[in-house]
Amino acid sequence: MGSFAGDPYERLEDMKKNKYLSRLEECIQRILEWKSVGPACSGEQWQAMEDAWTDIDELIRLIKTNDNYIVPGYRLKKANKYWNMYNVKNIKQVKIAKGEIHDIFLDNEKKRNG
Repeated sequence: MGSFAGDPYERLEDMKKNKYLSRLEECIQRILEWKSVGPACSGEQWQAMEDAWTDIDELIRLIKTNDNYIVPGYRLKKANKYWNMYNVKNIKQVKIAKGEIHDIFLDNEKKRNG
């Protein structure tokens, strides 16, 4: 028989929490980490990151608003794609690029903008 230790109200809150919520919140943290990289990514990557952030943020708000919200399969597939796209390995590679190429990027941007 299992242990019944702990606050029963806390356990009830955990049971009511959507099973995807914690993973989606971690995914949005990964996206925000990517956002902190800044100019080391291309314009397309930046736009994709903003779209991903908007999508995951909306999904989190829907889940928090309605405890019984059933996440559609296509949204879970997109969230999984974002999860893999913004994984720690990819962020570390971009941060390395930022450290090595960042100054060159800024110099070229200054030359283009005059």
